[in-house]
Amino acid sequence: MKKSHTETRGDRAAIVARHFGCSRATVFRDARYAAAVDAMTAVLGEDFKTRLLAGRTGLTNKAVVALAALPDEAIRGRSDAELKQLAAGRRQRRTRLDRARAAYVAMPPAERDEFRRWLGEGG
Repeated sequence: MKKSHTETRGDRAAIVARHFGCSRATVFRDARYAAAVDAMTAVLGEDFKTRLLAGRTGLTNKAVVALAALPDEAIRGRSDAELKQLAAGRRQRRTRLDRARAAYVAMPPAERDEFRRWLGEGG
């Protein structure tokens, strides 16, 4: 039986995880971070990458991933402090949305239908 693309990626992640003594989730998380660093370096330059990897920007790995998801214009030309503030604001908005989504999912189906009607989405 032929393996799917995701199974193959998962197998590779498991091999890398065993080799480095970490979890598969860490392998995937670090891959996202590396891609985010590359994306931000393309916009902000090698000097930013040097400061980031030396720990002089004050940005967490999660902040770098969140910032890399923004349009280039949103991060271009910003100082490290401005980037840190922008990432913090993005996390706060996402946290509120996550809580709202969790509350909606926890609603009984009848209440969800009523809520959608209230929003004007029909039901």
